[in-house]
Amino acid sequence: MQISYGLTKAGYSTVGWEGPTKLCKFLPSLTVPGKVFVGDFNGDGKDDLMCRDDTSGKMRILFVGIRGFSNDDVDWEGEIPNLCGSADQLSIGDVDGDGDADLVCRKASGLISVLNNQFK
Repeated sequence: MQISYGLTKAGYSTVGWEGPTKLCKFLPSLTVPGKVFVGDFNGDGKDDLMCRDDTSGKMRILFVGIRGFSNDDVDWEGEIPNLCGSADQLSIGDVDGDGDADLVCRKASGLISVLNNQFK
């Protein structure tokens, strides 16, 4: 995983953090990574990382700290299997305008579900 910030003449090429993370690997298959989402989940003005396993519905969020992301620290881990299945499209956005990232699921049927962020 690599996170870049800072513009150069060639675009986004300044690496702010780079390294392996265990955040996006779920049991029982630790070889298939989960999907990565970026959003400010704790309302501190810094984007955090969320990984989701489409098969199990398990999610993990890693809040960015003073020194960046820690490879082994998961600040929240949970499972919301009924929100969004593998055939549905999960996205992140501040739906209610409070500055925190919410989860939005567009079901294959066209139904949209919103899970408002409650970390504060």
